[in-house]
Amino acid sequence: MPRGYARDLYVLPFDHRGSFETKMFGWEPPLSAAQTAEIAAAWRARKATHEQAVAEIARRYREFVDIFEKAGHSTAAPAPAVPI
Repeated sequence: MPRGYARDLYVLPFDHRGSFETKMFGWEPPLSAAQTAEIAAAWRARKATHEQAVAEIARRYREFVDIFEKAGHSTAAPAPAVPI
């Protein structure tokens, strides 16, 4: 019997806003407009840091591939896109 799902399965990120406000800031709802703005600013900073890290990983990977190819090796073909 085949295992899995009959249709594509999309995994959505968990929404951490509630734990973000209670664990990191120690605030309980309802939040004031100033508290909401502070959380939004912290979230934007976290997102920017994440995007910088991903960009650096991509840069290092491209650098590795260039060195690998200059040494006479061919890079592996990209993996086929397969829905999870």
